[in-house]
Amino acid sequence: MNETESKHHWMQIFDELKERGVKDVLFLSMDSVTGLEEGTKAIFPQVTVQRCIVHLICNSLKYVPTRDYKAFTAQLKRIYAAPSLVAVKSEFEQFQDTWKQYPGGRVRLDSKLAARGTAL
Repeated sequence: MNETESKHHWMQIFDELKERGVKDVLFLSMDSVTGLEEGTKAIFPQVTVQRCIVHLICNSLKYVPTRDYKAFTAQLKRIYAAPSLVAVKSEFEQFQDTWKQYPGGRVRLDSKLAARGTAL
């Protein structure tokens, strides 16, 4: 693992920010950088962390042929635009059924939705 991606490296960065006067970090949007979430929470325990939706979609598209990108992303938008958690779950179930031929893209999104327990 690269030192710049360790929990301790990120702890140093956020500790320096705290020493410079930052009182708290309330929200962090990130991709899946190793150690960033843990390092931030070690210094700012109240931080809310959200995976970057753009990175999540790009990572899922790795498993979908180019010819299906437009339809795949259009259906994803319906999930993200859903007005409630019930609607998110309904759209997501439809998405899973429609794209069952590409389990790589579905599984990545499914695990993120389950981990958050809230609307994407």
